[in-house]
Amino acid sequence: MPQMAPMWWEIMLIMFNMTFMLMMINTHWEYKKAMMTEKSENKMKMNKWKW
Repeated sequence: MPQMAPMWWEIMLIMFNMTFMLMMINTHWEYKKAMMTEKSENKMKMNKWKW
């Protein structure tokens, strides 16, 4: 089905997908970073409690 799709629509879709992917990756990394910092802070607290 070789219908002529408007070019701007395709570009819009691609741009939207790319931005969505970037947002997802960014949120994922932010979450991971937060988790890591939380864990390290907890470790520090534990060490303080121990000594």
